Parts: sequence; C-alpha cells; structure tokens
Amino acid sequence: MATKVKLLADNIVGLDQLNLSDGTNGQALVTNGSGTLSFADVTPDQTLTIVGRSTNYGVNLTSGSFTLVARSGNISIGV
Repeated sequence: MATKVKLLADNIVGLDQLNLSDGTNGQALVTNGSGTLSFADVTPDQTLTIVGRSTNYGVNLTSGSFTLVARSGNISIGV
C-alpha cells in the first residue's frame, strides 16, 4: 500500500504552528537533525575558506572588504 504525502503550500506554516518558545535577539532557529527545532545562540565563523587547486586559504574577515578576481569579473565581499 502506497503512503500518501500531503504537500503544504509555500509559507503556510508560521512560527505559531511550530510550538516553539520565542528566542531572544540574535538567536537563530536551529535543528538537531532529527526534526526538533529550537532557538539557539550561534557564533558566526568569520573565516572565509578559499578552495584552491593545490591548497586552501583561510582569510579572516573582521572589517573592510575582500575582492576575489575571477576569470570573468570580480566578486566583492564586504564586512
């Protein structure tokens, strides 16, 4: 017997339906990988890893900007 799957329309489920307590300012909604959602403090990684052909480079991004010169055009990242 096939299991029926009910699809939800986009944006139909809000935080009210997720049965979560409110987080505090700066927290993010995270999952434990098993379907449990909660608010938690997150620490952003400020190191950009550039994957090269023979080695990887780590660039610490705390202020200013970083420009990557690509084969066709530039990619600018501001902090």
